[in-house]
Amino acid sequence: MPAVLILESMAQAGAFLVLNNVPEPLKKNMLFSSITDSKFRAPIVPGDQVKIKMQLAKIRLGAVKLVGKAFVDDKLVAEANLMANIVNRAGS
Repeated sequence: MPAVLILESMAQAGAFLVLNNVPEPLKKNMLFSSITDSKFRAPIVPGDQVKIKMQLAKIRLGAVKLVGKAFVDDKLVAEANLMANIVNRAGS
């Protein structure tokens, strides 16, 4: 599995986590601004079941820091820190 797809999975899981914990989530969007400290420890191959775990490390004034980890068979295969901003959707 390409690294960019692992990071995309983390971003989508993180957006789901954050937007389900803010008021009026249907009126919000998340804009990801950076990915840091990404490490890919082992390849993910066809047939592997990937588990993505996201932790909301900090949320302040609409800025969000997330820590993501990807596991295959309880073995850490990738990790990254993601930064994002919560913004109002246009027309909301």
